[in-house]
Amino acid sequence: MNWKTWVPLILAIVLGVAAAKVARDQIMKNKATAGPAGKFVKVVVAKSDIDPGKELKAEDLNLAQVQENAVPNTSFKTVEEIAGRVSETAITKGQPIVEAMLTAQGSGTGLQALVPPGMRAITMEVNEFSGLAGLITPGCHVDILATISDGSNGSQLSRTVVQNVQVKAVGQRTTVNANEPPNPNEMFRSVTLLASLEETEAIELACATGRPRLVLRGGRDNEVVATAGVTLGELRGTAGVDRSDPFGSSTTKPIASATTEPVTAPPTEPVVAHKPTPRRVVKVIRGGQETTVTLLVPETSPDGAVTDTSDPDDPKSSNKDPFENPE
Repeated sequence: MNWKTWVPLILAIVLGVAAAKVARDQIMKNKATAGPAGKFVKVVVAKSDIDPGKELKAEDLNLAQVQENAVPNTSFKTVEEIAGRVSETAITKGQPIVEAMLTAQGSGTGLQALVPPGMRAITMEVNEFSGLAGLITPGCHVDILATISDGSNGSQLSRTVVQNVQVKAVGQRTTVNANEPPNPNEMFRSVTLLASLEETEAIELACATGRPRLVLRGGRDNEVVATAGVTLGELRGTAGVDRSDPFGSSTTKPIASATTEPVTAPPTEPVVAHKPTPRRVVKVIRGGQETTVTLLVPETSPDGAVTDTSDPDDPKSSNKDPFENPE
């Protein structure tokens, strides 16, 4: 056989052996990274998506092989261990089930299993405007704002009655399905809130006496801010509120203006009683004829001048001498 035939054959054999060696080394490396062969255990996982408050049944669960070093400490090895328990959170398909995802024994099913001890679930009616246009989802936190009328004086007060309460359900939905796109035309008429006993009383009073609104909080905002609310007089700028006690009763008082001057009544002239003018009647005889003339007694001013006190309405009244000859 010619050497030209042997050289390519030998070269192909060498390259094949080298490729097999590289592949074997890579397989062994992957096995070393994944862990020792055969170190797998069976744990209980969800066969399909499970909503909060649902009772777990055997057909909802499955056993799956999980690497031993990746098994959670509180996982379950058999389906019988958790059959009949109730889920507290949403569980996705294929997710290993642990104790923290389940409610306590005897919690019941449905929404009651999701209410912690000492808390209450209350449902309030909303519309497109008071319910944030349908943009809230289960799990978010809201404040409740209400406008209440004061029956004693007819004034109105708007204030936040409760803060940082969790929305447990929107309508009858308790979870948000990430695989299902939201329906833009869907509008709910009620929300269920998780609140304390005192907060539920405040919510009920606000719903009975006013029109409460939901105010959405940021996802990481848990601060509770004390506020005295806003009165109608404050919006008009004609009244103030005593904010010494933020949650006490607000008292309305006038606000003094620095530019307002005191109003004084215009001066009035003193009323002087009218003093009748003294008169004197004189009989005058001329050519055997007797006439009567009425004279006004002149008054003397402080500087000694004589004041004319003749009555212009009485033609017979004059300060002139009746015996003076006319010109």
